[in-house]
Amino acid sequence: FCVSVERPSLTLDRVVDGMRRNEEYRKNEDMRTRYLSKAAMVLRLVAKSVRHLHKLQYIHGDVCLATCGKFDDSWKMTNIIGSRRQGEFFSPTRLGESSPPEAVELLNEMIESSRDSGRKRATFVSELEADPSIDIWCFGKLAYESFTGRKLIQFDAEKFMRNDNRALLRLLRWNESDLRVVIDHLRDAGVSNLGADLISCCLLPIPEDRPKTMDEILDHPFWKDMRRRSASSRSGNKGSKNEYVKESKQEI
Repeated sequence: FCVSVERPSLTLDRVVDGMRRNEEYRKNEDMRTRYLSKAAMVLRLVAKSVRHLHKLQYIHGDVCLATCGKFDDSWKMTNIIGSRRQGEFFSPTRLGESSPPEAVELLNEMIESSRDSGRKRATFVSELEADPSIDIWCFGKLAYESFTGRKLIQFDAEKFMRNDNRALLRLLRWNESDLRVVIDHLRDAGVSNLGADLISCCLLPIPEDRPKTMDEILDHPFWKDMRRRSASSRSGNKGSKNEYVKESKQEI
């Protein structure tokens, strides 16, 4: 016998990549506003999916652009098979770019390569306890990257992720100054102060300081503010035949 798994017709990373490559999104305020509105709609659906998993006592552990897929007219989470029950431990293979700072540790050894000589070696922990704070970090990272088109932490594509010591060290040492950069990038992308507040709270370096549940995220005033802004934008541009409308229907 065989197991058949439906594949999404579109993933969020492709949508964000299209936005990143199109300079019109940066030049045209109307297009940018519409994109932010559509992205917020998808992010809210993702947040509801993660909340549902958490109510079943499961933690996803890899909520990211690539695991948000469009199936017919709905956006859903994929890669559920690697989820763990709350309190169990993720295997090292589940850890990656979406993992939070607590997923990284320093080894008691130094790097000998010429480029990173003298630095301590960082690596992913051998076990990471499944906790809602992990998915909440992942969601904050997902939202940041969806809105800005930037990587939260740039891993070297030519290296095996576990060997990218610089990226791992940056993740391990994530701090308030990094959060200030996140907020600046979000504001530059047109995200409101409420949105910047929500996302930066999800990306706090200490797990206990992040929102405790996905309900806290879904109850944040950012979502109502985004709907209000979206409605205002639609009424202000009623009758307009902007090409972005056609594009967004196809992509989102």
